[in-house]
Order: sequence, then C-alpha cells, then structure tokens
Amino acid sequence: MCKADINKSIGYMVYLGWNKLNSESYVFLQDVVLELENNDMSYKMTSIGEDLTDIQEDYYTGSTDENMNIVIPFPPIINTFDDMDMEQQLAKYEEWQMINSTDIRLILQNEGMEFLDLIVREQSNPDLANILNSAETKIELSSLTYFGWNKANEDEIKLIKEFSTQLENKDCSYSLYIKSPFLKEDLNLQYINKTREYVFIPDAKNTISLDYHGKQLTSCLHYADDSAPRAYIQVA
Repeated sequence: MCKADINKSIGYMVYLGWNKLNSESYVFLQDVVLELENNDMSYKMTSIGEDLTDIQEDYYTGSTDENMNIVIPFPPIINTFDDMDMEQQLAKYEEWQMINSTDIRLILQNEGMEFLDLIVREQSNPDLANILNSAETKIELSSLTYFGWNKANEDEIKLIKEFSTQLENKDCSYSLYIKSPFLKEDLNLQYINKTREYVFIPDAKNTISLDYHGKQLTSCLHYADDSAPRAYIQVA
C-alpha cells in the first residue's frame, strides 16, 4: 500500500487521502475498510475513478459511535474549472497556430546543397536534422533546387536562416523568403554568386502564389533552370 498523500489526526479521528492509487492498492484499501467494519469501527470513504462521474461512497457506523451520535463526515468532492490546465492548453494551441502560420521558400543553386547537408548533419535534434526532407514542397532541377515549408517552429526558422549565411559564405546563389509570427518582420533575402557558375534564381517571395498552382510553379522554375548561361563571371 502506497503512503498517503494526506494524513491528519483530530482527536480519535484520522483523515487519509491518496491522489493516485493503482488497482492493486485500491483492492488492498477495500480489504482494510472491510476489516474496520468487521471490528465495528466507523469509517467513511469516497473514491473517484478515471471518469469524474465514477464516484463511489462507502461507510460503516460502529455501534459505539452510533449510540454516542458521533457522525463522521464524508470526504467532500467539488467540481471546479482547472484554469491552469486550460492556460497550458491555450499556450500549446498558440504555439501550434504560430508554427502553422508560416511560409518559407528557399531556392538555391545545386552547388549549395552539399553545404546544407553538412549543416543538418551537425544537428543533434532529429527534427532539425530532417529539415530538408520535411519540406512540404521540394523540386530538384539541373541547376537549382526549390524548397517550400508551410510550417516551422522557432528553431527550424533559425536553422533555415543559417542556411542563407552559409550559402553566401560559399558564394552560392539563393533566394530566401520567410513569413512567420516568430519574426518581427518578413525576411526576404537574395544573393547572386560572383565566382561560381552563374545560375539564375527566381525571387522566392514571388513563388508563394505559384505554389498553390503546381504547374505555374514548375513552369517558373523550369524557365529559370533553362536560362542558366552556364558561364563563370570573373570578378575584379
């Protein structure tokens, strides 16, 4: 039998309470009160099951207490709102709403994919390590790759922003657009490479409306892919 969470004594009366009982402990408690009854000892017990409507009340009044008009009170039960639990549920809903009120579009020349792969391999969080595969839309062409995410948490957004820094450091063309409640303002970044083979990258922001019309998005990306001149630009 587990230790009582509440144990109070007032005169000859003892008040015991358990917040959680497994089935084995509850059966043992039933045997205890039966033993009290067999020994003509008064008790009153109230128990609540898994369902709030599953309430059971058991009692026995010993002959001595009955003759002396001693009344043992039933442990009272009240129905009330759990405001703290409701606040936690609302906070989870707010977070869910923020995550799902996101638009992220990333277009990059394919030479940059190896650097993104290196970044995600370093992530200890499995969700972050899988971020490239979790995109709702991914289109791979000969010169560029398109990613579209419709939901992302704050850590995932930070990682995608890190992609842009790494791509620029490695001189890979990209366009990145992020709209999210986690950001104070929309992020709209473009970078054109200077030493690598030039690849025409469309404006990622403009592809959002096209994403809802798959053929238009694909046509836009194919046009950009076909426009790549495949020539190096020498920078003085």
